[in-house]
Amino acid sequence: MRPIRSFGSLVLGLFLAAALASAQASLGKVRLTGTVKAGDGSPIAGAKVVLRVLAAARPLSGVAPRTLPSQESAVFEIRTNRKGDWSHAGLAAGLWEIEASADGFNSVFRTCKVLELADTPLVDLVLEKLPKAGSYTLAPGLLESANELARTKEYDGAILLYRQYLELDPEAITVMSAIGDCLMDMGDLEAALAQFNAVVNKTSADPREKLLTARALARIGECHIIRGDRTEADKAWRSALTLLPHDPEVPFNLAELMRAERKLEEAGRYYRIASELAPGWGEPHYRLGLIYLGLAKFDLARQSFQKVIEIDPYAPLAFQARDMLKGLDLITK
Repeated sequence: MRPIRSFGSLVLGLFLAAALASAQASLGKVRLTGTVKAGDGSPIAGAKVVLRVLAAARPLSGVAPRTLPSQESAVFEIRTNRKGDWSHAGLAAGLWEIEASADGFNSVFRTCKVLELADTPLVDLVLEKLPKAGSYTLAPGLLESANELARTKEYDGAILLYRQYLELDPEAITVMSAIGDCLMDMGDLEAALAQFNAVVNKTSADPREKLLTARALARIGECHIIRGDRTEADKAWRSALTLLPHDPEVPFNLAELMRAERKLEEAGRYYRIASELAPGWGEPHYRLGLIYLGLAKFDLARQSFQKVIEIDPYAPLAFQARDMLKGLDLITK
């Protein structure tokens, strides 16, 4: 075997080129499950859960996939059982929007990565109670109209309606977050940061709302990375990971940030966390293989690429993993 040192430039070049390749979601049929609960933790029976497939987009390499509405969206509607549980099978792997609603509660939206091998984490949705004689009674359909405008990217109109809703119900945290999402998608990052920080300030004192706090912190991290402020992005994402240790996209985002800064050992640690939380999501395994390749840990790189192929042999990412294995064979002969 030739000395590994003599292949340094080849290994680094292969790592950097492969790290820029984008992975596409496979079309495997999998199951998504979750719960719908009130703010006090009690289950909400009969809540409506709507699943919509979204077209994934990755505007920059340092952030887990953002989403855009698809013109050909598949939509599924289900109801929670008496324990507040819901489940739906036969979904295509990729990014989905989840909307939960119930009488007497504000609606809530989440996006979720549906994985190839049904290892998708449980999706817990928390609904806030509407105040008595509150916004839903005074302005029926207002929130639904705002959500529809946001879904069709008519952000100015959506924000206007969301703010009208907040005048009637100032404690609607999910509506505050929705305004932040609109501002972020519009590119008004300063206003989005102010909005998400307002959510953190309002929710961080209540342990029951740590999910909402963590989501806002994750969005703050995204805003900072778009602005090019990696230090602040790192700080926000680490805080989100502390509050929400079971969401694989948070450590994945941190790993992407560390990789961009060439902190390969630390990036590898967060990719490993993401891959352990979502063993059926191929991308963290693939990225971890690239990290091992850059560190000249060829046996571990081989294991990671083989795991990608095991997850879904026919996914585009699996073909990239096969190419990486061929490259490894050349390097280690």
